[in-house]
Amino acid sequence: MDPSISTTSEGYPRAWLSEEDGYLTLTPASGPALRVPVYAAVRPVSAMSSLQPTLGLSGTSGTATLDLTGRGLATGTAYPTDILSLVSAFELFEDNPDPSTSDARYLGVASDYQYEVANGKALADSTIYFGIALQQPWSSPVPVIADVYIDTTGDGKPDYDVTVTDLSVFSGNPVYDDVYIASLCKISSSTCSLLPMNGVTPDVLDTVPIGTNVMVLPVAASDLGLTASKSRFTFYFNRSTGTQVTHTFDPAHPGLSFGGPFAVSGSGQPIFPDLPTGSIQVTYSQPDYTADAATGILLLHHHNAAGSHAETVATQFGACTVTGSASVPASAAPGDPVSFQVSASSTCGGTATYLWDFGDGTGTSSLVNPTHVYAQAGTYTWRVVISFSNFSVTSTGTITITRPASVVRRRLVRAS
Repeated sequence: MDPSISTTSEGYPRAWLSEEDGYLTLTPASGPALRVPVYAAVRPVSAMSSLQPTLGLSGTSGTATLDLTGRGLATGTAYPTDILSLVSAFELFEDNPDPSTSDARYLGVASDYQYEVANGKALADSTIYFGIALQQPWSSPVPVIADVYIDTTGDGKPDYDVTVTDLSVFSGNPVYDDVYIASLCKISSSTCSLLPMNGVTPDVLDTVPIGTNVMVLPVAASDLGLTASKSRFTFYFNRSTGTQVTHTFDPAHPGLSFGGPFAVSGSGQPIFPDLPTGSIQVTYSQPDYTADAATGILLLHHHNAAGSHAETVATQFGACTVTGSASVPASAAPGDPVSFQVSASSTCGGTATYLWDFGDGTGTSSLVNPTHVYAQAGTYTWRVVISFSNFSVTSTGTITITRPASVVRRRLVRAS
């Protein structure tokens, strides 16, 4: 990093881009040499997506596994200079393919209420997360206009406005300082509370707030005055074109909540490592899903390339139950064929399909019982997704590939 550039502003960590500059000297056979300036602001890019275009949800409540697939990023653990590709998950409320109807391509909401309750806390300790994908990308999230208006009193008038801004601008300084925040302001008094855009500060993990079209606006439930007896609110994305569309959400009774290996330790924010063979646990309640009038799952792949940051996954409630188990050796040697076997059954009939991922980046197999060869030593996480129509079950495990101990032959010399 340029030592002349501060990593903080007013004590808060700044968002940043990696960059490189210099010059290229072109020396012709005759005549003067030319020096051409070179500048690049680059970042690694993932290519991740959900394995299931539609997630089957068996029964009126339960937990299902949403599997991730593709090419992820995990350059090391010295964050934030090392990069971990990330994905955020939400209940989907808006899908606007026509830009003339809304500035927002997608709108979703989630909360960490279930996580907080599991850790002995309550609604007042919870956070609500608005996931937004705009129609067009931005170079900087400020001065992008993305407002969500929230009505907590039920009188049809917004009580709060949450938007993205820059801390310096919010404080009255006209110069941006790259500290991007979600500002929740009470409309009647203009009192505001602040949380980091995307819910994670740049000194913890890089969430790519620059050069994208997706953002997460976190709001503390306590700042909205929500209580256990009055936890549902209405909200809408403030459209500059088209007609405003109002939605309703109850963080204490979400239709969908998301869990699994959270990206931020000690937090229930629905942001996860976006890695192949990774997954998100989706806990669902069909009555609450219906009350929310949700239409699916919204995934924001923060590190994907432009045009592929946002993805939607349809949901299908039904009575189908899928069971399955896999048998894989715990270890093998490089170059040895490894047998992968699986058995499965379901209550919904039909024929099972299988998708194996061997964890070494060499591709997948749709065979029932494939054979695979690992070229290099290491420990690999394998996964098989067993599907009957849109209903599936996932089995996963690890296999350790080790080279056999070398056999050293020594010539024995008989003593005379």
